[in-house]
Amino acid sequence: MRDINDKYPEFKEETYLASVSSNNEQFLTVEAIDPDLDDSVTYAIELVENHVNNGQINLQTVCEINQKTGAFTFHSSIYASVTGYLTLNVSATDKGKYYYLWRIYFVF
Repeated sequence: MRDINDKYPEFKEETYLASVSSNNEQFLTVEAIDPDLDDSVTYAIELVENHVNNGQINLQTVCEINQKTGAFTFHSSIYASVTGYLTLNVSATDKGKYYYLWRIYFVF
């Protein structure tokens, strides 16, 4: 009997908490589990809301996610003048193109 790809990946935790203390730091890793046999998960992020310094900072300036591991890396130095928050959707997609979304908030 062969397993068909009919299930979507689900994030392992309901809540992820992290803090950033330095530039180029891996500060958070999200993990999704796919119940289908022999299926890998690919991670991606999408900007939903940008309320950092009136929208003057773009997502690529702030962070990125490793598509294979789900690890977030912070790229910007935190300055006292940076205020606000970013809202991101994190997606976990499997080979069958089933996906699951998770929302993350970064507050500065």
